[in-house]
Amino acid sequence: MRARFEDLFQGRVRRLDTPLRWTFPRSELNDSARALFAHLDRVFTLLESDQHTFLTTIELDVERGRFPEVLLQYLWDEATTEEDALFVAPIRGARSCGRLTFESRIGQVARVLRYDEGWRWGSCLRVWGFQVRNELVEAVIELSPFEGIGGPALPTLRDASRMAWVTSFDLDALVMWVDESSTRDLEDALKSIGT
Repeated sequence: MRARFEDLFQGRVRRLDTPLRWTFPRSELNDSARALFAHLDRVFTLLESDQHTFLTTIELDVERGRFPEVLLQYLWDEATTEEDALFVAPIRGARSCGRLTFESRIGQVARVLRYDEGWRWGSCLRVWGFQVRNELVEAVIELSPFEGIGGPALPTLRDASRMAWVTSFDLDALVMWVDESSTRDLEDALKSIGT
């Protein structure tokens, strides 16, 4: 059964019954996350298109060692250019969550979240993304599917997206939605990517 776009953003990544769901059980969560990001890179490689842009969002606690460093890591990343789309949501206090949405490339999501041999973990860590038509990047980059669930952002994001994905909070599961207009071959190719 194919997941609905809205299902991805209900916080049930591990329980969604869809063929485009992968789990990465490892004894160490850092290893699970490493496997998840390697898998995501394979998805990005498969779906690369001149007509589409990958947008990735990372939410993380606004405290030293977490969100501020994620933002700096993005700005310092080897793949980041001055022309890349970028949005930082307004931060509403030191005990809130920061949200960074950026135009992403293969390998970049892992590099932005990496910390020493592991990852920047936090109580409000959420990672998700979309592949949208190039001409719609500016229209959707500030939107979050988690703000006002069932609100106006979901249909706008769904209509602009070719593909959407979200990770579990522990970065050990990944679920994906592919637009119904996508070919069966594309969906079959995604299903065949090993974990």
